[in-house]
Amino acid sequence: MMTNDRHVDNVRRYYERNTALFAHFGSRASAGSVHRALWPTGVRSLDEALRFSHRLVADELHKISTIECVVDLGCGVGGALLDLRPHLPSAAVLFGMTLSRAQALLAAQRTAGAAYIVEGNFLAVPLRSASCDLVYSIEAFAHAPGAGVYLAEAARLLRSGGRLVLLDDTVARASASPVEENLVAVFRIGWGVPSVLPVDALAKSAAQHGLRLQRADDLTSWLRLRALPLQLIAPLLHWTRAWWRCDPVLAATAGSIALQTLLAIGLIRYRCLVFERVE
Repeated sequence: MMTNDRHVDNVRRYYERNTALFAHFGSRASAGSVHRALWPTGVRSLDEALRFSHRLVADELHKISTIECVVDLGCGVGGALLDLRPHLPSAAVLFGMTLSRAQALLAAQRTAGAAYIVEGNFLAVPLRSASCDLVYSIEAFAHAPGAGVYLAEAARLLRSGGRLVLLDDTVARASASPVEENLVAVFRIGWGVPSVLPVDALAKSAAQHGLRLQRADDLTSWLRLRALPLQLIAPLLHWTRAWWRCDPVLAATAGSIALQTLLAIGLIRYRCLVFERVE
């Protein structure tokens, strides 16, 4: 179970309040996406950009000889699960888990029996140990109250040779000034993301649980950033902190603004990390 109930409740409340907005408009509705769009060379539409992270997960599926079970920890409204179904044998099990009841209901409707959807804590997955071939999280791992507890649960689920795929933000360098440090704090508080960490720290923690880092691909250049200058955004967030701290939705908006700037200045990088279960 997650050790920080308040943190879990805040994450759940945020998605309960915002899932309908994320999932029901424009290309996000058709893609079933509540995460960021990726625009590598050749991607021309928003729908394709929103689904590109699903393609990255599918690429890892094709490297595993036998697929019996795939697990999405933090499955949102089920868009990735539905896009992965054609890449799997018909008998393979797809399993998705989300804290949000609103997301679980939408995911169950969207997948229409193509996946098992469970509302609950992704640090206590109701599956047998060593029963899964691939576990993945798209912008959900960072919400875990501790990287180690998430990695331990992922390792428990995976068979030897199975893979863990994380698409999420990572720390690229230390803050160089109090202004940068404050932006990091706004991002962490606003989004509820205590597990945004340097890649080497993640690799070290993963190794303790029998997970070996295979790749840490930097995808930041595929994001279309809308960052304001650091000299403008830092004082703006400081002056308005009493306002945005009063509401989780406003706090998340402030966190988004801070993240755009952190990505633009290179303090945070958006990566695809692939681990292999080696024990």
